[in-house]
Amino acid sequence: VLTTRATRTDLVLGYLLGFGLLGLIVGTVVLAGVSVFFNVVVQGSYLLVYLIVIIFAGSSIGLGIMLSAFARNEFQAVQFIPPIMFISIFLSDLLIPIESMPTWLQPFTYLIPLKYAINGLRAVMLRGVGLEGIYVDLVAMLVALAVTLIVASQSMGRE
Repeated sequence: VLTTRATRTDLVLGYLLGFGLLGLIVGTVVLAGVSVFFNVVVQGSYLLVYLIVIIFAGSSIGLGIMLSAFARNEFQAVQFIPPIMFISIFLSDLLIPIESMPTWLQPFTYLIPLKYAINGLRAVMLRGVGLEGIYVDLVAMLVALAVTLIVASQSMGRE
């Protein structure tokens, strides 16, 4: 791959398409599983659920590529995953409400794309909100997607 004329951006977009398709398949399996086994009924549009999942998966893939570009080997790249996951989960409003976090920590929650994915999914799946109700969440995730992909393509080495 590195001997072709593919640019760093081409490589990042290839990763994004490949892993994005995989994320879409996993998202479909999870959505079907919670619908069948836990009787979760999506109140809103399935298309909006998929849109949120696709954008969030893209920003997560970009973050993974960006972090792996700074690793010296595969083992080191894998070590980046748990801290990023735990920080994202704890600052995303998934387990702990943002209002109950220390005030100095609350501004950092707005930098976590998972926060916006959770807000958007809760709004669409539980309350049946449409596109106008998740506009801010989508824009925040699109900004995260753009930033991570740009930084990933600039940081990815060709060696």
